[in-house]
Amino acid sequence: MTKRMEINKVLLVYCFLLFYSCTHAQEVIVENWQNAITELPESKDPTSAELWLKDRLDNSKHFEKYTNPNGIETYVLKTHLAQQQSTMYFATPSITSDGRYMWFWLQEENKNSLALIDFEKDEVVRYADMKIAESSSVVDTITGDVYWVEPRGSQRHITDFYRLYKRTPGEDGTISVINRIPHFVDNCKPPRQVVTHLIFSADRKRFCFDSGHYYANNKSYLGTVSLDGSPAELWTTLDRRYNHAQMNPKYNDVMLAVQDYFYDYQGQYGETGSKIPIENRMWIIYRDGESKPVFPVGNDIYHEWWDATGDILWYIDKKGNYGGKGVCRVSYDYESRSFGEPELIWPNSLGHAESDSQSRYLVADHGHKTFESKNTVRVSFFNISTGKEVDIITSMPYPGWNADPHPHFALQDRIVCFTFSKAEGSTVGISFTGTLRELTK
Repeated sequence: MTKRMEINKVLLVYCFLLFYSCTHAQEVIVENWQNAITELPESKDPTSAELWLKDRLDNSKHFEKYTNPNGIETYVLKTHLAQQQSTMYFATPSITSDGRYMWFWLQEENKNSLALIDFEKDEVVRYADMKIAESSSVVDTITGDVYWVEPRGSQRHITDFYRLYKRTPGEDGTISVINRIPHFVDNCKPPRQVVTHLIFSADRKRFCFDSGHYYANNKSYLGTVSLDGSPAELWTTLDRRYNHAQMNPKYNDVMLAVQDYFYDYQGQYGETGSKIPIENRMWIIYRDGESKPVFPVGNDIYHEWWDATGDILWYIDKKGNYGGKGVCRVSYDYESRSFGEPELIWPNSLGHAESDSQSRYLVADHGHKTFESKNTVRVSFFNISTGKEVDIITSMPYPGWNADPHPHFALQDRIVCFTFSKAEGSTVGISFTGTLRELTK
């Protein structure tokens, strides 16, 4: 009897531990995923997610291979739901960490919506009932859920807020309203933007917003909106136009924001309706309201992003005034709120770039403003330690509609996702980094 009681006791403890682990599974997944990103070892061996995704792509009816003249292969989505379909912006990965789901944009008739690739079922699902504000959408790479903000102007004179939505993946994925972002002005005229990019905070509990208005005033409102429905938190109000806000991946009370050109309908800085240029591009915004420029002046830099550690800022220097012409980085000290000396890493004329999670490699598109004039687009991979570069795409036509490649790393740095363009339109491209890493050793 005593032995049976001991066995039952052990079983009860085991059941409790099993229940506890299931209850807290999401927190464990989040913690382990964050650790995996920052501690991913350099290895020639493909990961299980990489092997699984490659097999699904090889056997998918929706993808075909494009081989660059140098032999680098890209899987191209051949199923077209719109003339212009593209990957997410380079700062917001669109594929889940296990490779199961990938969201992408559909842009047609001046409207933006989303579609989903389910690699497990080899299905492409269009969501006609989704209307998103420009590039505001972001994918939770753990759950596959996608978040977005309704289009600007959609609630003009009807409400004093914009809705933040979430949708779960699948054909019958449910839509829910997560929170609201206020207009921050009384006349309810539509902001020029509500959110440029939804970027998760370090604790994954909130997104940043960078709302601003053309007509009501020349101000921008920066802060965070919570995923739990609590009121949005305004960090600061700035004169002029600020956008492309990105939460710091390490510190919950810090975001990057950039000053952009705007049209002054108030006549505050020049003639009414005139285009006002950038004075100082890159700024750090703090929750306590402080706003600091990274450089004393700096209007010849663009397309900025945070290092995965949160302690380095990356950017492209257009003219060589802030580190050197090409991809540069500058260290950031959270405690002193100061910055180091800028450093040129990839000397080249580039458009958009991104670093992998270990800051060992960079991927970028070339030219940016020359895409349209030369009608050619190039995408390259760069090894930081060796200084060697290899093309993923040497040349592809530029169909317009802001179809810049916006390349970025995903799937634990084992793939590069970008917008692949053809003369008749654009679509999704995926290249694996194993060969690229070998060729740049």
